[in-house]
Amino acid sequence: KRVCLERPLTSGVGDQLQLCDEHVSSRTQTQEDYTEEFFDFLHARGHCMAHKLFNSLK
Repeated sequence: KRVCLERPLTSGVGDQLQLCDEHVSSRTQTQEDYTEEFFDFLHARGHCMAHKLFNSLK
């Protein structure tokens, strides 16, 4: 997981998620959320980890 989080694509998406979380958390009454950024992050991390996982299973 750690190696995948350091890759440019995943770290960029993770940075976006963190910025959005800070933005949403700074407001007391908002209907905004960071669902899209969260799923983008999970997708990028899962894509990275899938290659390593399936290579280990062979």
